[in-house]
Amino acid sequence: MLSPSELAFLRTSLSQSPPIRPDLRHARQFRPLVAESAILPTANGSARVCFSDGTEAIVGVKAEVQKTAQSSSSWIELSIDGCDQDVSAILAETLQPPASLYLNERWHWRLFIDVLLLSQPLSYPLPLLSLTTHIALLDTRLPRRTSDQEDDPLFDDDWDAAVPLYNAKEKPPVTLLVMTVADNIIFDPNKDELAVADNVLAISVVRADDGMKVSAIRTVDPPSRMTPLGIPQTASTSQTQAVAEGEQQKMVDIQGANRDLEVEKEKGAVWSPPRGGLKRQMLMRILKMVTEKGGVGEEVMDGVAAIDS
Repeated sequence: MLSPSELAFLRTSLSQSPPIRPDLRHARQFRPLVAESAILPTANGSARVCFSDGTEAIVGVKAEVQKTAQSSSSWIELSIDGCDQDVSAILAETLQPPASLYLNERWHWRLFIDVLLLSQPLSYPLPLLSLTTHIALLDTRLPRRTSDQEDDPLFDDDWDAAVPLYNAKEKPPVTLLVMTVADNIIFDPNKDELAVADNVLAISVVRADDGMKVSAIRTVDPPSRMTPLGIPQTASTSQTQAVAEGEQQKMVDIQGANRDLEVEKEKGAVWSPPRGGLKRQMLMRILKMVTEKGGVGEEVMDGVAAIDS
């Protein structure tokens, strides 16, 4: 855990234009990673992603044919081992059943997605788990159907004839983590950067025919709001110092010390936990950076598409 003086220094660095990040990445740059797909031979789809900080996750996808007795919201079952329930809930809400799961009015495919976080997360794990799940779903194949549409489903045993779960026009979402510090917008923040964030958003994006679309936005409570308040050197001595004058003692002027504290906060010399929500103008800037042509969303999707099995 960073001390108040370290938090103040880091926030001052990230508030610069351009921001100076601890690992020297620019504001839109993501952490280096290693990714591979089709790593589990018995699964319909699988993937492994490892970030440069050593955080690693594996996702396996299995598909089963079931009778349709419930709504399509139950056609995907997500199980995550190794992280908090709030992360599981956010990831589960972003996954919508693709059209290929529907067989007919009586039958459908049901997906079982197992996510395993292999190492203790050194940062907020949602981007890692979302990216790994995205790659695993792109790798997922379903047996080719040989029966007619209205008949009970029969399938080809030849795995080489299997068809992709997602077609060229339909892709699973990817969730990006974005934080703000002062007037700066920073993508893929690490653990230390989140400790000084004003606001944090989890933005899920999908590629559509006319560009990138935002499928979900969720605020994440930044850990910076739980950090202790810093105390300037002037206040640490003057607020508690007692001055002896004969038999009486007088406390140093507390109001003067408080004024010193406010001045040092404004200068960034003292850490103060952020308060308040995200302004609408800042939110519109973030959405534009994610969805515009050649923006962050397209960069991420193009990078994922380049991953070879």
